[in-house]
Amino acid sequence: MGVPLAQSPPLFVPKLLFKDRQPTAVNRLDDPIWEQADIQKLLAWCAYADILTQVEEIYHSGRDPLGGGIREQLERMCHLVAPNRPLMRVLDELRISATFPSLGRALRGDPAMSPTTVTSPGPTGTDYFAHVSILNQLSSMATQLHEDSDKQQNHKYIAHQIALLYQCLNQVRGEARPFKKRIEEKFEEVKSLTENTGAPKLSEAYKQWLRTLTLDIQEMVGSFPPQLSAKLGPVADVYRASASQLGVH
Repeated sequence: MGVPLAQSPPLFVPKLLFKDRQPTAVNRLDDPIWEQADIQKLLAWCAYADILTQVEEIYHSGRDPLGGGIREQLERMCHLVAPNRPLMRVLDELRISATFPSLGRALRGDPAMSPTTVTSPGPTGTDYFAHVSILNQLSSMATQLHEDSDKQQNHKYIAHQIALLYQCLNQVRGEARPFKKRIEEKFEEVKSLTENTGAPKLSEAYKQWLRTLTLDIQEMVGSFPPQLSAKLGPVADVYRASASQLGVH
C-alpha cells in the first residue's frame, strides 16, 4: 500500500535567501539625477580642511593636511560650481579662501606659519562658528530659564542658570549690554530667594521678570542686530558670491 500524500516527503524544499540577515538598500529618492553645485557642502568641507591646516600650522607634523582625498573632494565640488576654472580661482571668487585663510595658505603652498602671527583683515570662518555656538548657547539658556520659571522643583537652580546666562551675554557684548544690567539689578535678590531657604520658590513678580527677560533675549538673538551679526559676515559673503557665480538671485 502506498504512502499517503500528506505523509510523503516534499518534492522541493525552497531556501530562504535572507534567512540570516535582512537586505539593506540606500534610499536615493531625494538625490538629484544630475549632481549640482552645493555651496553648503563645499563650505562644510572647507571648514573641516581649514581646521586640519590650522593644526598642521601649529604642530608642524609634516603631514599633508589636505591628503586622504580632501583636496580631490574640494576640486570636484569646485568643478561643479565653475567647470573651467582652477580650484584656487573658484575659492577666491567665492571668498572662501578669505573666510578660511589657513586653507588658502595650504592650497597656495605658502610657507607654514603660526595662525597667531597671521593678521586677518576681518572675521574668519573660525570666528563665525565660534560666534554661532555662543548665540546658540545664549538662546538655549534663555529658553531653558523661561521654561523653568514655572517649575518650582527647578527654582533652586535658577540663580546658577542666570549666572550662566550672564556669562553668555558677556561673550556676545554689543546689544547684550542692557540685559546684563537688568540681571545685575535682580540677581542677589533671586539668589537669596532660591538658595537660602528650605523650599526655594520664586514669587510671581520674579517669575514674570524672568519670563520677560528671557523672551527679550530670544527676540534680540532672532533679530540679528548689527553688532550681534557682524561675525556672521564671512559666510554671508560666500553665499552672496555664490549667488552671483551660479546666477541665483
